[in-house]
Order: sequence, then structure tokens, then C-alpha cells
Amino acid sequence: MTGGAYTERKVAEFWKWLEKNGVVEQGKTPFRIAEVPEGLGLIATAQINERDELFAIPESLLLSVSAAQASPVRKHLADLPAWIALALFLLHEKAKPESRWRPYLDLLPEELDSPFFWEDDDLKELEGTQLLGNVLSYRSFIERTFEESVRPILESQPQLWPQSVATSDAFSWAFGIVRSRTHPALAGDDIALVPLADLINHGNGPYVGASNQDFWAKKTQITMDYGAEKSNGDLALDYGFVVDGGIGEGTRDKFQLTLEVPEEDRFVDDKLDVAELYGLGQVCEFSLERGLDPSSQLLAFIRLIALAGADAFLLEAIFRDAVLEHVCLPVSRENEESVCASMIDGLRSSLSNYETTIEEDVRLLGDIDGDDRATRRKRMAVSARLAEKRVLIEGLDFFETRLKDLDRLEYYAERRLKSLGLLDDSGDVTPWDEFQM
Repeated sequence: MTGGAYTERKVAEFWKWLEKNGVVEQGKTPFRIAEVPEGLGLIATAQINERDELFAIPESLLLSVSAAQASPVRKHLADLPAWIALALFLLHEKAKPESRWRPYLDLLPEELDSPFFWEDDDLKELEGTQLLGNVLSYRSFIERTFEESVRPILESQPQLWPQSVATSDAFSWAFGIVRSRTHPALAGDDIALVPLADLINHGNGPYVGASNQDFWAKKTQITMDYGAEKSNGDLALDYGFVVDGGIGEGTRDKFQLTLEVPEEDRFVDDKLDVAELYGLGQVCEFSLERGLDPSSQLLAFIRLIALAGADAFLLEAIFRDAVLEHVCLPVSRENEESVCASMIDGLRSSLSNYETTIEEDVRLLGDIDGDDRATRRKRMAVSARLAEKRVLIEGLDFFETRLKDLDRLEYYAERRLKSLGLLDDSGDVTPWDEFQM
């Protein structure tokens, strides 16, 4: 995990705490804690093989919702969402000098690198990005949660949450720690912070540095994939870093689209009935991904939204069970033209929000030098907005090209006639004498 200035003393005290609780053992544990580019990480001190157990954390060391429910703060956490309960328990323990998690708590970074915690000057580099919109939405949500659900608890129980941890900033910090360090295998109502496990940094694959015989060679950093489905925007917001997004299958450069069947649509009820049949709602989210064409699901939903005029017959009850199958392919020239036009307008609108071009960002990224916090943030911001713009440009190129090729596409009527044998594969009318007895 990233952030914070760590001292050898804190690491040594944390290691002793782990030894005392049977997690690590001198001379047998195949890794050590060390400073790495990300902050702190785990470095293999011997070859680690496929079936080797790295460590096992006893349940008593988990800073979890279950532990909170067995603590003096339990009655004040009733009916709260799990993440709020864990954040408040974290603040309670942080304020206790004698906390049994003290060596672990002392190792947690005081400053986090997620854009959620950036100053306004840093956030200016994200102007126009989807990432900035997500940051501001999270901030608004956390502020509202603090005022409505958290502040009343903290102010009524100063003996459990002294002033040092009873602030909006402290709660935001706890939220950041919980969001970035909660162990994925313990997600749900009993989420937990897992000491030592949260020192494993992100790598591009589930096992980085692996060969045919081993997962990690000696002196390599032990890493794990934080989630193959996470985009660079997710990684930035949750953890405070971005990676080379790659191109094509598995890319992390993505742009999230939110599409909605308009309430004022003449056929809104029929379209929502169709959407419901296929597990969709009035509002759906899809991702545009770098190096990949828009998904068939995305195109089908846009075509469903655009169904109108003569094409609306597909919404009739007789077609209801098969309409989504039909809109997975071009419906009519008019429908496909509407799809392309609406997407082109939307993508151009999104691109107009950025204050720099792709070429300017590429040059700027090459000129950024240094590794201080401000420089790292600027590099992350430029990388994030560059990734978004590349995805949007590719999407725009796809729909502009498709708009030019409308006459080359095969539509529902033509497919239907072919299925009846009335058109051949070239699209020509089948000779009449083939149907004579």
C-alpha cells in the first residue's frame, strides 16, 4: 500500500508483534518488510513455491466488524453499514494508546494518495475527467454520511472517540483506509483490515515474477492483482495509483457510460418491460475499453433506446421474447443512424470537457520528473485523463466509421427475408422459379 513516512522502528515493532502472535518466525518466514517504490512491501528472502504458505493471520488479529461488535463501542454501531462500523472502530482503536493493534495502527499511513484526499490545486489537473466526477461524488457522500450518521455518535461519546478522532477529516481518513485495505475475501457484513496482508502491493498479474517452478524468486517483491476488472480510474480512486493500462482484452483504460431509457419516450413502458426480461433496468452502465469495440450488450441497449417509428413493431408482444436478440444486430438504417448520431454527440461532448489534447498530455507526461508527492499526483492525473481521452477517441472513431458504412450493414428486414429464402446471400431476390413445383 502507498503513502506515509515509515521508520525502521515502526517496522521492527510491527514485526515483533507478528512474531509474538505466531504469524512470522525468525529464520523460517520467507519474506521481509522493506521499503519499495509504493511505500512498504514484502520482499521474498527465498524462493517461494506454489504450495508454500506465506503466512496465516489468526482471527484475533483481524481488525474487523466482528471485533467491533465484541468491543465497548458495539452498542453505538448497531444498524450501521459494515464499512461505517469498521471505520468508527478503527478510529476508536487509533485513539487508544494501549490498543492491542497499536503496532499495526502505527504503521498505517497518515496521508493517502487517492485523489479523494488531494488539495484543490492538485485536482485542477483532473479537470474534465470522469475520475474527478467520481472523486467529488465520493466526497459529497462521505460528508453527508458524517453529518447525518457519524457526527451524532462521536459527539455523544467523547470517552470512546476523543476530539483527535472525532472530526470529518479523521472519518475521511478511516474511510480511505477501510476502502483501500479491506481484504477482498472478507467483503460483506464482516469486512476486516488484515495486518501484514495489506502490505502486499498490486502487480499486473495474480502472481508477478512467477516461473514454471516458483511464484516469486528470491529478492523479488510479492504482489497480487487488486482486481482484474478494476480500471485505472478505480485504482486511482481506491488506492492512489495507476498502471500501464494496456490495449485490448484486460485493458485497465476504460470510460464508464451511463445510458437511460428516457421517461418521455413514447414507448418507455414497452422498452422497460423488454429490459427487465433480460435483467436490465431503465438506467444501465457500460464500459468503453481501449483497443476493443463497444460491447454487443452496449450496442443492443442503445438500439433498444432508439427504437421508434416503423421499427417499434419489435416491441409488440409477439416479439417480446426475442426483441433483445434482434437488437443485438442492426435493426434498420434509421435506427443505426440514430445510435451512431447519439453516441457521436455524447462522446464529443465528453471530449470537450478536457482542457488539453492527447498530444499535449503525452508531451507533458514525458516531461514530468521527480518522485515527491506533488509530482506523483501530477503524473497520476495526466495519466488518468490521457487514458480516458484515448478511450473516448477510439469510441468516436468507431461510431463515425460506422455512420459512414450504414449502407454496407445488414438489417432486420434483410435478415428476415434471407431466413425465409426470399433473398440469397448476396442480398439479391431469389428467382421465382425456384419456388415453383
